[in-house]
Order: sequence, then C-alpha cells, then structure tokens
Amino acid sequence: MARHWRDLAPQGPLGPADYAQPYAWWGWHWSPPVPMSIVEIVEAGTVSPRMAALLWVLIEARRSIVLASEPPMSGKTTLLSSLVVFLAADTQPVFVRGLSETFDYARIIDPKRGYLLVNELSSHLPVYLWGAKATRMFRTLSDGFGLGTTLHADDVAEVLDQLRTELDLGAADLAHIDVIGIMRTLAGSIAIKGHDDVPPEMRYGRDAIRRRLVSLHLVRRSGDGIDTPSVSEWDAAADEHRIALDPHLDDIAKRTARSVAELCDALLQRETFLRQLAERGVRRPAAVLDAIAAYRGA
Repeated sequence: MARHWRDLAPQGPLGPADYAQPYAWWGWHWSPPVPMSIVEIVEAGTVSPRMAALLWVLIEARRSIVLASEPPMSGKTTLLSSLVVFLAADTQPVFVRGLSETFDYARIIDPKRGYLLVNELSSHLPVYLWGAKATRMFRTLSDGFGLGTTLHADDVAEVLDQLRTELDLGAADLAHIDVIGIMRTLAGSIAIKGHDDVPPEMRYGRDAIRRRLVSLHLVRRSGDGIDTPSVSEWDAAADEHRIALDPHLDDIAKRTARSVAELCDALLQRETFLRQLAERGVRRPAAVLDAIAAYRGA
C-alpha cells in the first residue's frame, strides 16, 4: 500500500477512467471506514428521508455541495460517499487527486457532464486539497463542473470565512456552491466541538454516538455578497429534521431544471422510494446502487 503521497502521484496524463476511480478517498487510516448507504444513514437518523430525497435531486442535477463539521469522524465523507449513487448515469465522476492534482480533467472532461469529488478541503494531508490548487479547482466550477466536498468548520459563517480568507474566493466563486450542510457529532446529549473532545469510544461503536446533519443552507448571490438561507434545521429536543422548502421551491426548481410541480413530484417519489428500500431490507451500498439504477430504468 502506498504510504507516501509521492507514491500516489500520477505518472503521466490522466484520462476519464483514471478520474473515475477514488483517490485516497478516506485519507490515511490503518483500516478504512466501512461505507454506508444513504438508506443506512437515514435509518441512523443522520438525515431524514425527505432530506435524502432533496439531496438526491440536487446531486442528480450536478449541483455543488459542501459538508462541514469541526471534529473529525463526524460522517462528512461517509454521507458524501453515499450521495455519489445519485449522480445521473451520464455524469462523469472526477475524483480530484489532492496536492498531486494535474488538472487534466479541465482539458479532457466535458464540464457539463463532470462532477468533481474532493475528499476534504484542508492542509492536513497531501491527499487532501488546499491552497492554490484548491483555489484553481474552485475556478473550474465556472466552466460548468459540479462539486461535492467536505471541510472542517462549525457553521456556515466559518465555512465561507475559510474559503474567502484561506483560498481567496470571492462572491462569484462562492456562488457556484449550491448547498452547505453542517454536521454535528453528539456523545449522548453532548455536542463534540473540537478535535480534542472526540471520545475514544466513537472509534469503535455507535451506541453512544449520534451524527446529525443539523442544518442545510442554500447558497446564493445577494448583491456583492452571499446569502445562505436555511432549508432544514435539526430539532435537538425532538431529534427531528425540520424542513422548510416552500419559500425556496422556485430557487431549487431552477437549480434542478424542473418546474415547481415537477420538483415536488420528484421529491415525493424519491422519498417514497427510499422508505420502500428500508422496508424491503435493501440497505447495503451495492444493493442500494443497483436499486437506484433499476428505479431510473423503470
């Protein structure tokens, strides 16, 4: 197994088939985390079926998402990985190659079909993306690429502040992000805030740990700035996700190239389908992938 980042560096020009393969996706762990499907993630309470349906229509339309949380092991990459199955069949996944990225993808892949997948925006590991190369990646979104990525930040304001100050992104760059999701990890009823607060047991079991997507925000240009209205908030007391889509239906419909009526139908159909998968016991990632492919072909 390659343990030095230079062992993972491309030895020549990359092609679409190379970019379709995950690149050090889970960072460097002695044993990679076990992937979960969106059905399992819904059953764990991280997202609701309705939120999962909303994420489905957004990812299917190649809209860009940033998932953020401050502590590690909060489920950011696990959730993002589960959303890849929602990419349309004609979408080309592009697993960006951290600090080894050559940006061949910008030359060889149709940006109207490409969807960039960045395991993490940070300087923590060379297999993650940060600095000038992260800025350059964001600039390629203006060509038409979509993006799915993660970041260490505790709220939406911190996400935007990091991208502005660390990557020198302006409002025009940030407006290419469609949604930002904020995740929390809770040990019992206590929210884990920082890296040093992660209890050892969260590495070995799930009983005392809950992971929640506590808010989902649209990102939109507002004059010279950026507005981030909430479309979903987690109610901690009830352990429920409260979704308020009505004020944003026109916006989301436009982003997904649907009418409002078509969007509402798509959300209901996908929510129902995901609930049916759980009822039928279709949970593991490969089985969910096959079920979604069959659903699209029906």
